Amino acid sequence: MSRQPPRVAPLDPPGAAFVFISVVVRRVLPLFGTRRYLDSHHLPKRGPAIVACNHISLLDPLALGAAMFDNGRVPRFLGKASLFKIPIMGAILRSGGQIPVERRSTNASAALVPAGRVLDEGGCVALFPEGTLTHDEHHWPMRGKTGAVRLALLSGAPLIPAAVWGTEDAYPPKSRFPRFSRRREISAIFGAPVDLSDLAGRAEDADALRAGTARLMVAITDLVAHLRKEPPPSSAEMST
Repeated sequence: MSRQPPRVAPLDPPGAAFVFISVVVRRVLPLFGTRRYLDSHHLPKRGPAIVACNHISLLDPLALGAAMFDNGRVPRFLGKASLFKIPIMGAILRSGGQIPVERRSTNASAALVPAGRVLDEGGCVALFPEGTLTHDEHHWPMRGKTGAVRLALLSGAPLIPAAVWGTEDAYPPKSRFPRFSRRREISAIFGAPVDLSDLAGRAEDADALRAGTARLMVAITDLVAHLRKEPPPSSAEMST
């Protein structure tokens, strides 16, 4: 990955399978509830960007992806490598340029290389920095992994915090099946870029990565609190 300002160039268009499934998702998602987007102006309309979101339901990639599509961006998600091994699903993910991540292994950081290429070409990378569904019983974000901040420092791309809410009701984390209801509201909100200017040049510094990640998770938690209309927990109360 380049440490210079990213080069903006056209990305290869998503494969036919991914385009098809994205159209299906945008048709199916309304079955779970109405969609509401807030502060979408924070999502850059063009050029490289990293979108980091909370994770409360298996529906989150669909909700966040639809919000980004509807605002003119095609997200390249970092996802579990095991999903890419599932027949049909794996082909769809690969056709759309999605990026596999080997979680809980020494190869997890290898996903930053293709993610960096997407950013160098002016694309948009989306990820869930918690790395898994939150374990917090009240669905607040946990502490995040440092990959999003490292990617931002290496690439120079803006790091955009985001949050979704309502998906945890549409598809509860411990439920085997989703719930359909057109009366439910599924919301997505985007925040202003996280300021990492004081950490520039410190992509390999563990303390800098932890500090930047703490800022990112506070920004995400504040967005969740806005959607929930509740005060956020303190950073000391965030679960691991």
